Amino acid sequence: MPVALRRARRALVTLGVALLFSACGGQPGANLPASTPSPAPATRPPPSPPPATSEPPTATVARPMPIQLVQFSALAPYRHSSGVFTIAVPANWSLQVNDRPDELIHIWTDPSRNGGVIVDVFEDDLVYNDGQLRDILRSFLVNSFGAEPGFSLDEPVTRDDGRVLISWAYTARADNGVEVPLQGRSFIEQRGDKVALLTFLFPREQNDAGLAFSAAVLTTYRIEPAARLAPAVAATSTPTASAAAPRPTRLVAIGEPISTGSLTLTVTAIEQPAGDSVFAPDSGNRFLVVRVVFTNAGSAPEAVSTLQQMEVIDAAGRSYPIDLYATILAEKSPDGEVPAGGSLAGGVGFQVPIDASGLVFVFQPARDGEPVGVTLE
Repeated sequence: MPVALRRARRALVTLGVALLFSACGGQPGANLPASTPSPAPATRPPPSPPPATSEPPTATVARPMPIQLVQFSALAPYRHSSGVFTIAVPANWSLQVNDRPDELIHIWTDPSRNGGVIVDVFEDDLVYNDGQLRDILRSFLVNSFGAEPGFSLDEPVTRDDGRVLISWAYTARADNGVEVPLQGRSFIEQRGDKVALLTFLFPREQNDAGLAFSAAVLTTYRIEPAARLAPAVAATSTPTASAAAPRPTRLVAIGEPISTGSLTLTVTAIEQPAGDSVFAPDSGNRFLVVRVVFTNAGSAPEAVSTLQQMEVIDAAGRSYPIDLYATILAEKSPDGEVPAGGSLAGGVGFQVPIDASGLVFVFQPARDGEPVGVTLE
């Protein structure tokens, strides 16, 4: 089962860099699903929802939390342009599309960036039995999160609809240094030659709301075995902002440190990996990995997120966000916590046009502060 395990690994790396656990900004609570839309048509009958999910609760969580609460708002239907899957997610959640010709990866995160949903669908000629699907799901969770503090994994459960479910948990740290127990629910299924993973992740403090939310979303989720994989029409692997992205006023060269707040970053090297048969740049593009070290001179830990705080801009002002496959090739990204008095190092992956020039690596502080940059050429 190496192909399925390798692809499952892609999905979890994607989810890991998509979430940034933010300190509480004064929000008193989170709205839960107010309604569940009718499932989009599918070639197989929809599974019967559990009784508890027919009317998701509408109560709110009132007591303060040290992090911003996930906003479980009303669901809106979404259909992938290829027809491979349909699902309903909150309309105010942000969508990141990382589709490839052989794999579809969609990540939704709530406005606080403290909760997420990820869909990962790929094709596989092998037919997996229930035990193998359990092993795939268990292995990719253990391999990806097993070293995290407080990691735990429930036994796999095969549901009546044929999906395998594993509930799991670990403890993260918010950007205010508070430890945040997280709850995850991951599902795997095979429909024809389509292997599909669906994952939910949210603070354990909102477990009841999260369970109701995930159950409501699950009733809308369908895989179409007859559809063929094709990247979303509106998606590109190297999305660009407008051609007016400003260059930071503070710039240094590779090897020179630059500080913002209590953090100091130093770009130590850049690499251009060719990729391999699984992770390769699109035609006309190249991978770029920026090796960076963060040090923290403060008295409290500082959270760093590649997805939320780092980008590359070119001489024309075009902005390139991180590329998840290039980041995977870097093996370790600088995502997580920079301990007080300590450091955090890793590679940040991007995909840029072959002829892009004047490249600058940009870091945006999580709190107040101007972005800083490092010239890469």
